Amino acid sequence: MKKNTIQPSAGNKIPTIINGKITNVENKTPSSSLKNSARVPGNKINRYDHKVKIIGYSHLKGSAIRISQYLNTKFEVCSFIKPGARTNQIVHSQEMEFMSLGRVDAIVINGGTNDIGNNSTKRNEILVMMTQFKQKNNNTNIIFVNIPQTHDLAKYSRTNLEIQTFNTKLSKIATLFSHVTLIEIDFNRKYFTKYVLHLNNAGKEWLVKLIASQFDKLINDINKTEPIIALN
Repeated sequence: MKKNTIQPSAGNKIPTIINGKITNVENKTPSSSLKNSARVPGNKINRYDHKVKIIGYSHLKGSAIRISQYLNTKFEVCSFIKPGARTNQIVHSQEMEFMSLGRVDAIVINGGTNDIGNNSTKRNEILVMMTQFKQKNNNTNIIFVNIPQTHDLAKYSRTNLEIQTFNTKLSKIATLFSHVTLIEIDFNRKYFTKYVLHLNNAGKEWLVKLIASQFDKLINDINKTEPIIALN
């Protein structure tokens, strides 16, 4: 007598004999791979309530990490630093990034040192670019850091007098915009390296503390002005 041997077919179908005929019945049990994939948790996405964007030249180098240490985990701090950059390069950097910022975020900007000279023409050109930057980015908060004096020149040298005039006018312009604040600093010689061109570690630490405290104050003021929702 010839025996019928039934070979299992590929896939999820099981061969079965009904009234002498071989039929295939689909296996309704889900495969183990589908079970495992359903159990895989989704990737966690870091969500931040506030974003701080820092742009400038070498004075702000390494400031992002330092500032984030003084803020809580709800803050995302990023920097775009161009050593030796001119003001024109600074104000036109990261333009697409700035468009996505809101009223609970901020841009920290420091520029002008590499442009300003011993004549008023350069100074006025920088002020115009800074003013246009404020007007263009009125969707978020802007924190300006003024220009430190040049310690390798006399205090009353032509260049340092231009820097003083620039800082005074920048302060007046900042008062005209509700979304703009200014950190007015007078860098002491002890905060600079021996070559007096860059901030030393103490100077950078002092600067980032001022920026972090200013942003913290800014957020607290925003929270105070939030409208109160009346409960039924």
